[in-house]
Amino acid sequence: MILPKTIKLTPYQLRGVEQGLSQRATYLAWDLGVGKTVTALTILANRKGPRLIIGPKMVRDVWRKELLDQFGQRLLCVGEDRGDSEWVFCHFDILRDWWVALRQNKFQCCVVDEIHYIRSKRAKRTVDTQNAISGIPFRVGLSGSPIVNSVRDLWPQLHALQPGIWGSEFEFAQQFAQPEATEYGWKYAGLSNEDELRLRLDDIMMIVHKKDVLPDLPPLTRQPVLLDLSPDSANEYRCVEFEMVQILREAKRQGKGRADALQKLTRQFAQVSKIKLKETKAWLKESAAHTDRLVVWTWFKETARAGGRLLRKSAEVRVVTGESTIDARTRAIGDFEGPSASHAALVATVGSLGHGVSIPSARTVVFIDLWWQPTLLLQAEARAHRMTSKQGVNVYYLVAKD
Repeated sequence: MILPKTIKLTPYQLRGVEQGLSQRATYLAWDLGVGKTVTALTILANRKGPRLIIGPKMVRDVWRKELLDQFGQRLLCVGEDRGDSEWVFCHFDILRDWWVALRQNKFQCCVVDEIHYIRSKRAKRTVDTQNAISGIPFRVGLSGSPIVNSVRDLWPQLHALQPGIWGSEFEFAQQFAQPEATEYGWKYAGLSNEDELRLRLDDIMMIVHKKDVLPDLPPLTRQPVLLDLSPDSANEYRCVEFEMVQILREAKRQGKGRADALQKLTRQFAQVSKIKLKETKAWLKESAAHTDRLVVWTWFKETARAGGRLLRKSAEVRVVTGESTIDARTRAIGDFEGPSASHAALVATVGSLGHGVSIPSARTVVFIDLWWQPTLLLQAEARAHRMTSKQGVNVYYLVAKD
């Protein structure tokens, strides 16, 4: 068996590989940060023929890096790269333009990452994905949140992996989504025939919860999130970069005024922070919706406030800045850590929650801004990564691509 070069697969990952190689369709419904990507790559590496990976654009670079680091293979990204490769990535947004060409490659196996994105039968993304993978004999779906709104969300995903096996969407909903006839039509309010659904899902779906495999996991996982800037944001970014260079040159030429230069640089950093927040809105909302406890760190109060407004529809949000009173900061931590908090998010400036703050309930930590003092970033990480933490912590650093 072909295995990753530097990562030793855990027992549950090996079970996932075994399942993926023993049947035509597999759904790895694993929590965030437990190793879905390298497991899926191991499955594909042990299949013959061209391989296709489909997913959101944001995950492209994660797949590219893991494939190169662990299997020494090049990932060809549709619409960006030239040349030939048996490993191809196409993101959801351009599938409509490329699925006909992709079908000509006669892929033998595929992975659909974040497969819950295709939870609506008639949505463009769903139709395009089904067209792209039609005829591919071996299929793997990946998601940490298969059901977002209703058990009906499962049908398009299962139909993509096992077409024809799950009946029509209406038949599936009538059987498993607790149908209720109303004067406006059918309403699907919950889950019915649960035992039968679980029995049928056992044939395709492997579920892994972080709490069940924590002893197998490293206690802290760091990962960059590489942002593709829009043309307008890229222009703003270059202007900020130019201003920073001018500030440094002027300070060097004068040989004094260091404090003034630092103030000017900090104002430019604040502009960078705004740009990154603007470019990562969808990713942050998705993280808040599918993470029980999310912490977002920034250095700037304006970014913290904007981030709080952004996440209010996805989570119960508390915002803490340097202007918050001590009592307000204590209440925010208490609310975030409280047992009744569900989909809680804490958006804070790094300087506002200093020594002695403990937020061990955090599952996901996001840094919008980098800083010139890495130790301060490590200290902010440590506020969530404590000995009292009940699960591992996933830390993401938002980095604009050059």
